[in-house]
Amino acid sequence: MTTIPKPRWPRFTLRTLFVVVTVVGLAVGWFVYQLNWIRQRDEFLTKNRTRALEFGYVGSFLCGGPPHIANYAPGLLWVFGENPINQVDLLFPTDRGWREPKPVEQTEIELAQRLFPEAMVVPIFTKPLTE
Repeated sequence: MTTIPKPRWPRFTLRTLFVVVTVVGLAVGWFVYQLNWIRQRDEFLTKNRTRALEFGYVGSFLCGGPPHIANYAPGLLWVFGENPINQVDLLFPTDRGWREPKPVEQTEIELAQRLFPEAMVVPIFTKPLTE
């Protein structure tokens, strides 16, 4: 009479478990970082569009320019369907023409450069069209 062998559970060492948990943790962390970057980019563009409407400007040029110059979004954001942005125009109020950005405005310019490394960030100092 032949006996059927019992199925055996796969064996692995504690080191293998640690390596697998580390690799999965790094992958999930990278995934969350990319999604957070996309969320920050979308919030920034929404805020920029709102400011443009408050200034009385209507047009897509304030929201980023045509996506045909830059091939891909930075990093691997293109994997998540993020489109590249060529230019980000930031509107700042002023009574005269060009001036040096205030510290708060400089911080916003630096944030735009960090969020959109593929884009040219252009600060526009202008008087609002609607009073």
